Amino acid sequence: MSDQPTAEVVKSQWISNFHIVLPDGERRRVLLLAGDGGWTLPFLRVEGGLWVGNSHPIILALRQQLGLACDFTVLRYLRMEINEEERWDRVFLVLELHEILAAPPLGGRWMERAALAEASLADEEIRGLLLGFLDGEAEGHVPPLRAPWAQPGWFAAAGAWTVETLGALGRPPTGPVQQFRNLGISCLLRVPTAAGLVYCKATARLPLFVNEARLMSFLAPTFPGQIPTPLAIEQEKRWMLLADFGRDLREEKASAADVENLLRQWGATQAGSARLVEELLGIGCIDRRLPVLAAQIDTLATHPLTARHTQPQNLAQLQALVPALQARCAQLARYHLPDTLAHGDLHLGNVARNGDGYQIFDWSDACVAHPFVDLLAPYFFYNDPPMQEQMRGAYLSQWTAWEPLERLREAWRLAKPLAALHQAVSYLHILIGQEELIHAEMADGLRDFVGFVVKAMDT
Repeated sequence: MSDQPTAEVVKSQWISNFHIVLPDGERRRVLLLAGDGGWTLPFLRVEGGLWVGNSHPIILALRQQLGLACDFTVLRYLRMEINEEERWDRVFLVLELHEILAAPPLGGRWMERAALAEASLADEEIRGLLLGFLDGEAEGHVPPLRAPWAQPGWFAAAGAWTVETLGALGRPPTGPVQQFRNLGISCLLRVPTAAGLVYCKATARLPLFVNEARLMSFLAPTFPGQIPTPLAIEQEKRWMLLADFGRDLREEKASAADVENLLRQWGATQAGSARLVEELLGIGCIDRRLPVLAAQIDTLATHPLTARHTQPQNLAQLQALVPALQARCAQLARYHLPDTLAHGDLHLGNVARNGDGYQIFDWSDACVAHPFVDLLAPYFFYNDPPMQEQMRGAYLSQWTAWEPLERLREAWRLAKPLAALHQAVSYLHILIGQEELIHAEMADGLRDFVGFVVKAMDT
């Protein structure tokens, strides 16, 4: 046996590679740069990784590292590859130019389709990708599942509404509207005002998404201090303006005591919402109660998207577990617990402090469901058994009017795989409602939560 110390396996740093597709104002030409091996796209490499949805830091990096000084925003991407084993991603990122330039930026050349077809390229792979992009722009065809903010002109319209609305509220911007985040499920803009930052949020119309602006306008006065009050909403377009919440609990690295207090508060809020179920359904909350969840299990287990994005072993186990999961839904329904408001994505990144309590935001996944299927953090995101026990106790303390503590613990145990199941169904329907091109943004959620279902049924 060697007497040398065993070397620790250290994961390499994640690398993000952005190939920039910048069309001109008429979207008939794209920017290419001359290189030793031929024409190429502008390229940005980010060590440490940068998620494609984080538009603000991407824009900063393009300005600071690449020197792209014109007025632009991130529109969408043409292709994304993720290699988790080798720890890199590669994105062909499309920008939208918001000014007329006297000359191409970065010393490059605007290249139209005919020239692109004949040009000597450093990477032949990009020719077909760019020709397809230019053809699509020329045709003006927009896939029906493409998000509005992934289409030219949306940023200008949303930004103008933001500026006009803030002016009418007596809170005019003190700087330009900035793109902050851009994902298939939502888009977030940010603008400074004398009273602090304001965000404009738009949410996608997906099969299981609520009209978030409408729901928050109902919940905020019903549960004051716990749900942010929108400054303004545009209900039809699903836009709303929100004041800055400050740092979320994930950024703060919240203590176990914070999580317990949050769960205690959330349990009380859910209990208080039991009397509002019909009103919640009436304003558009999706019915995701236990009978609905049981009926969705077959679809989840057999859907082609589940097969495509789930590990084969977990998929086989999920399909074998269908009867047991349906039976578990029926078992949990026998406990005398009410159906309530469920947040649908309750984690520390969606919670901020508000005085002595907590303010919960990001309500696009909200629905009516069994309350216990909402408890992602203590079920799956903490591996310390004593801490999990404390969190469970804090939450269950709010339900003793319905069942004795021992019965509540039994219900909690039964609900664990169903909480993962609820999330897996959510992610499947996100993918169903989006163009396939962007499935990589959310497919890992479907994969991971199917895995959690299988694991939770084994314990």
